[in-house]
Amino acid sequence: MHDIVLQLLNGLVVGSSLALVASGLALVFGVLDIVNFAQGELFMLGGYVLFFTLQATGNFGLGLLAAAVLVGLLGGAVLYGMVWPLLGRSQALPLLATLGLSLIIQQEATNTFNSTTRRVPAPIDLRIPVENVDYPVYNLAIVAISAALLAAGYLFLKYTRYGIWLRAVAENRPMAAALGVPVPRVYFLAFALSSGLAGLAGALLAPVVSVYTTVGSDVILNAFIVVVAGGMGNFRGAAMVALLLGEVEAVGSIWFRPVEVQVFALFLVIAILVYRSRGKPAAAFRAAASSPRGASTLVTRATYALLTVGLLGLALVLPLVSENVSQRVAIYLIYGLLGVSVALITGFGRLFNIGVGAMFGLSAYTVAFLTNHDVTNPLLLLSASVAMALVMAVLFGVYTNVASGIEYMMLTFLTTLAMGTLPSVAPQITGGDNGLQVKGGLVPSFGLNPLVGDQFYYFVIAIVLVCLLACWYVLSSQFGRVARAIGRNPARAAAMGYAVSQHRMLLTLFSGLIAAVAGWLYALDNSFVSQDLLGLTNSLNGLLYALVGGAEHVVLGPLLGAAGFRTLTDSLGRLTSQSALYIGLALLIVVYLMPSGILGVLDAAITPRFVWLQRAIVRADVAGRPKYR
Repeated sequence: MHDIVLQLLNGLVVGSSLALVASGLALVFGVLDIVNFAQGELFMLGGYVLFFTLQATGNFGLGLLAAAVLVGLLGGAVLYGMVWPLLGRSQALPLLATLGLSLIIQQEATNTFNSTTRRVPAPIDLRIPVENVDYPVYNLAIVAISAALLAAGYLFLKYTRYGIWLRAVAENRPMAAALGVPVPRVYFLAFALSSGLAGLAGALLAPVVSVYTTVGSDVILNAFIVVVAGGMGNFRGAAMVALLLGEVEAVGSIWFRPVEVQVFALFLVIAILVYRSRGKPAAAFRAAASSPRGASTLVTRATYALLTVGLLGLALVLPLVSENVSQRVAIYLIYGLLGVSVALITGFGRLFNIGVGAMFGLSAYTVAFLTNHDVTNPLLLLSASVAMALVMAVLFGVYTNVASGIEYMMLTFLTTLAMGTLPSVAPQITGGDNGLQVKGGLVPSFGLNPLVGDQFYYFVIAIVLVCLLACWYVLSSQFGRVARAIGRNPARAAAMGYAVSQHRMLLTLFSGLIAAVAGWLYALDNSFVSQDLLGLTNSLNGLLYALVGGAEHVVLGPLLGAAGFRTLTDSLGRLTSQSALYIGLALLIVVYLMPSGILGVLDAAITPRFVWLQRAIVRADVAGRPKYR
């Protein structure tokens, strides 16, 4: 009983501060329908503003005010300036922009503040006896302040003019604008309030958890869980679920490891979201730009076909031109397949899936697990890895039929988070943080050595070529044309009699097959797997490969995106410790200058020239015809 009471109090403290972060996240989502990946970094900045204000003035209250105002205004201005130009375009662009901002802020914070943990003294030294333990009064003050702020936020949204405007814009932006609501001002207010709540939460919790550059990463994942469980865009629901989650994790830690409690919470939220989303068709993902149509499509297809053949030809002769390049190109091709699997769902099926990398990782883990149990037959390893990945693909396929567009995205996001924590839950099976080595020598890779010679490299090229031909065949078939039509307008396709749910399930399974083959190749090439393969980072990387290259171009775009992005990250990793900063900047360049990817830029360059040439030919033909009187 003693431990339970203390953990209930601790859960109340953590839950109340989490409620501030999650409520701000829910506010932005409710008004703008976007997910802000930089919310955790705003939480971190609030802690630093408090620390330095406290050092300069010695006034804790002034530090709290400074954290709320400075982070609110600066964060609101930056987010408004970044997101406003992207509204009405691809749903992926604001997500990538805030992800890039998150990487930049985190790297700059590391450069400025180092990785030192800074202690912040509590402004109240009093303690009260609770179950024979002196409990800090400041922790209870956090609960009271958070409750007051959340109540004030609720009253603000319900009764004030700006609160009513916020709710009106969240409900129907065009109608609100037509009725005279200043939509740009409302958007800035939403960003400022969200940023201010995150900064204030970081400042309030600084005396409890200290201040360090990655403190926001520890908070943002729980904030996403809370926002999804509370109802996307539901300010009050997010606050209530945050308190509940804080209590569940605190009390559950008495009997279970924290990671086990978190996995349970993730699966519980997934079940809640699936239940709440029943009967809602998954909305289509808006692509950044549509593919060219008409006669110009034939030209671009021919151009990309020639470019693909040329790149494959270049890959074949690269080992003859340069030594030690085959190992690097092999991993680019493997990650390119991961990007292809993402593009099949996102660019072709128009479903924004953030969990494809988990299928890749599950396939790789299956190979490592079986070889550690003396199963080294290469065909059996391939079959088992594909089967395990397809089990997860079935789960994603179920999501397509029970969830709406943004809820589908969050379901895949939460599932990926859960998969990323599984190695820590069962370390005796998965190796935990240490990962697993692929055993069996060269037997699992058909006797081919990835590190010596070029035979394994050509084996990878052959497998990739088979996968690309399979993609081309499927996308060119009747099934592919129907799947594309469903992706563009599922309601119209359903009205025409097409089975939307079956086609989406089959497309997800095919994407899972490609991801499984890529994961199998990765395990053979790397001979080692780690839990990062199952987590969010790998899935986001696959998404970036597809979007950077051009998700609309399923076959070639992801290969170019993977090669370009991996080359950038590998080069930066060798040359500088600022890789996160440059990757964040690269993301912003892609979002604002190349929103449809590298091949989208090529589309824009080719199509006008072809149209001009076509018109010139028509004019010449007309001019050359004899004139009759």
